[in-house]
Amino acid sequence: MIQLRNVSKKFQKNESISVVALSDVTLDIKPGEFVAIVGPSGSGKSTLMNIMGLLDVPTEGSYLLENKEVSGLDIDALAKLRNQKVGFVFQSFHLLARTSAKENVELPLIYSDRSDIKNRAANALKAVGLEDRMNHFPSELSGGEQQRVAIARSLVNEPDILFADEPTGNLDSQSGLEVISIFQDLNEQGKTIVLVTHDQHIAEHSRRIVRISDGKIQADGAVAQPKRAAEELSKLQADKTNANQNARLQADEGEAT
Repeated sequence: MIQLRNVSKKFQKNESISVVALSDVTLDIKPGEFVAIVGPSGSGKSTLMNIMGLLDVPTEGSYLLENKEVSGLDIDALAKLRNQKVGFVFQSFHLLARTSAKENVELPLIYSDRSDIKNRAANALKAVGLEDRMNHFPSELSGGEQQRVAIARSLVNEPDILFADEPTGNLDSQSGLEVISIFQDLNEQGKTIVLVTHDQHIAEHSRRIVRISDGKIQADGAVAQPKRAAEELSKLQADKTNANQNARLQADEGEAT
């Protein structure tokens, strides 16, 4: 699905100084994979995602998306292809504050030739467990719910690939696991997912980890036993229930004495 060959990206700071964000990157991603790209801040992982997601173009090298060379496309052609093939989820939810969850999800459809806009948005929200929150505004939703709206928005055009850039970065542990559980479910349904993160624990929920540093791929390998977010959620909720019960017992004992 994705074939990068000797891709480099340079940013010109001024006439004499350029910054190399990616250097000679070669990478293949097959349909149906769940790949985590891991690296510290400034490693080049977001630049790599932006190129794969058609938000940017390489300075050098080749990028084939579904066997079509896309590295030389102009802005309009990239935007059209991006709308057809790609969905994005970012660390910041990028929701319109005065617009309902359903209307936020409908936005990408305005720029597409998809029909039946309202049903598509409703189905996307149902897929992320928010069918009862469709008419709520972002301010009425938790951080985890807002991110799920963002995921629904990324899915509404039925993209071939879903890119997620630090999608759990602004969430607590439970909300983060809920989001990762959705990605795992989508992947099991056949969706190709590329997840960018600096968090090793989050990366271990993927099926393959690509490590990047200083703009170069340092390691690339399969995850032998991916962590299951749904199982971790169940354990987290059970621990909270036990903690609450113990607290009540202690309070009751205190009153009795």
